[in-house]
Order: sequence, then C-alpha cells, then structure tokens
Amino acid sequence: MTDLVVWGGPVYTTTLDKVQWKRPTRVWAHPLEGQSNAVFWEQLKATGDPLGSILKMAKVTEYPSAIGAAGFSAAHEFLSDLVGAVGDKIQYLQLCDSCFQGAGAVKGKPGYTSYARLAAAGKVRMVVTSNGPWGKNISYSGGTEGKYAGVQFNLTSGSLCVANFVRDAFGGDLEPITLDVPPEVPQPERMFRKGEFYWFAYNERTMKDPHGDHANVLAAPYMQMYGAPWLGGERGLSSSAPNALAMALGAAAGAYAARYVMKKAGY
Repeated sequence: MTDLVVWGGPVYTTTLDKVQWKRPTRVWAHPLEGQSNAVFWEQLKATGDPLGSILKMAKVTEYPSAIGAAGFSAAHEFLSDLVGAVGDKIQYLQLCDSCFQGAGAVKGKPGYTSYARLAAAGKVRMVVTSNGPWGKNISYSGGTEGKYAGVQFNLTSGSLCVANFVRDAFGGDLEPITLDVPPEVPQPERMFRKGEFYWFAYNERTMKDPHGDHANVLAAPYMQMYGAPWLGGERGLSSSAPNALAMALGAAAGAYAARYVMKKAGY
C-alpha cells in the first residue's frame, strides 16, 4: 500500500518532491487561497465523510498505510477543522506557518488544540514551524490592484496563534528546549516539545522571506527529519529530547541506584 500526504494552502511547495520517503508515498496537493480553504472544508464536511472524500478526490483506490497532512499559510482554515474532525486517522500533521486568527484572539483553534493533545500523548506526531513574536498582531493592506484591493488584514502572527492553542492544549506555556533541526535550514529562535508535539518558532531576523520560506525552505527538510520516519512506521523513542517513558525509566534507575548506595553505606 502507498502512504498519502495531503498538502493544502495557497501554494504547493515542490520542494516536497525531494523528500526521500521510507515507503512508497504520494503527495496530493490541493492549493487554495484565503477563505477558499474554509469553503473547501465545508464542502468536505457536508459529505459526512471528509477524509473519505479526500481519498476519492486523490483517486486513492486502496486505503493508505498511513496518512499525513501538511500545509502553508491559509491552509489553517482547512487543516485545523480536518484534524479536529478525524483525529488520529491522520497520523502526522505539519504546519508551515499555517496558524492565524483574527487580531486579539486568545483562544486556540479547536482542531489544532485537540490534535496537539493527541501528539503529546504519543498517538500522532505534530510538527509546527511558525513566524513572529508571541505578542504580535499583523496588519497589512491588500494593495490597490487584484482581488484583495482595498482589503485590510488584521491577524495574529503565526507564533501567537500557535501559542494560543498550546496554552489551551497543555494548560500553560511550554519551556524552551533543544531539539534536532535539519542542518540545511536556519536555526529557530526557540524550540518546544511535549511528547510528539514539536514547535520550531522563527523570527524575521533569520529568514530571507519570513513567511514564504516556511513553504519553500523549511517544509521539505522538516518533513524529511520528522514526517517521513513517522509515516514510515518508525515510532521509537526520539533522541531529540527525553519523553515521558525515557524520563520514567531514568528516574526508576536513579532510585534503584540510590537505594543500592544507601544499603551499602548501612542505611
């Protein structure tokens, strides 16, 4: 059987064609701009079987061994609702600066919140790259020409949007740690992890195109390091940082050693 990765958002990053998958994998791209992603989700939802409808659109004749989803920018309107509806039927989710809300939002996107909890429990893997500081809202004009002419956009930054659903999912902020980063990409400003939830937060100072580079520079290397192994069935302990099981084993070993030393000392 062939694995499937669904890509959404306003562009398809052809760099994903360079990913060396662990098993035969097909990338089905469905790039849509802006609110078209929300409309697409409503169409899928109306069928009563959104994931099954995607498989039909992708002309998948045999149910995949594993399904992943990824996307850039406006794909959040589709991806958050999709994973919120189907949960761990999608085993891997990668957000490429694909989390935005109206300026001033403080509650996280529900689909991302629920999926992050699944990832923290080790049932799925979720990898997020985001741009912008936590407290920043974005305000920009659609210009004077084209379909967005005269439109004023007021949104959270990508990182602020992620911070919102992280707090909702885990009951507070996460402490920065050190994680494995693909060698060919810029270093993130901060990195976070909880179980199989990974967040790599970038800023404008390290990116030539602070938003677009998440699709064209970061997407494929992070997919190669974190997505391809997970979708290919490699679900062992990660070397990036200690997870709950590793910490528990380490604590048990430490307690045993302490008891042994105290016994030898006559306590």
